[in-house]
Amino acid sequence: MSVEIFNQTLASVPPGHFTSYGRLADLCGVHVRQVLAWLRAVPEGSTLPWFRILNSQCRISDHAGAARQYRLLAAEGLLPDRLGRFPKELYWPPLLS
Repeated sequence: MSVEIFNQTLASVPPGHFTSYGRLADLCGVHVRQVLAWLRAVPEGSTLPWFRILNSQCRISDHAGAARQYRLLAAEGLLPDRLGRFPKELYWPPLLS
């Protein structure tokens, strides 16, 4: 799988929604470690919505850009509950029951 497929898949996460590192890896057909490497390589100022990727607990992971990620998600109307979890109803693509 190529970084181009990753970029296309990341770009397809709609505003006001999020997905997880693992789900993005599944959609791209790669291991989650590859997704993490590609996310770290997204250049500053990129229009790719890197901030819409959360951990498997629907939370922002602890990293240097976490405060910025929170602000960008909040600007799209995505706000966590008091435990820091974002609403699963906004997970993309929707989870099947």
